Amino acid sequence: MSAPLAAKQCDKPLREQIAVVAEFHVYRIHPVRIAYRTGIELDLIKGLIAGQRDVRWFQHCLRLARQAKRASSLKASLKLQGTSRKQLQDKIEAEFAQPL
Repeated sequence: MSAPLAAKQCDKPLREQIAVVAEFHVYRIHPVRIAYRTGIELDLIKGLIAGQRDVRWFQHCLRLARQAKRASSLKASLKLQGTSRKQLQDKIEAEFAQPL
């Protein structure tokens, strides 16, 4: 019995694959879904998330992805006004302060 095929084949170098996994992980996408959508090996994704592979580089990529998500969310919150804007910004900051 053969292994299930991924929807795509990933031809990116390892460091870029790790950065992609970090971007998806910041948005709390399930590892199987990341593998299906990107073509990255599921074992690599699970190893990164579990802290068993390329820990320093993955943590660096996570930090960058979280900062980018925070900046994007704060920029989007500027469309709101008054207390709803403040509440959303407080929620974004609280989420940013929590570990993944």
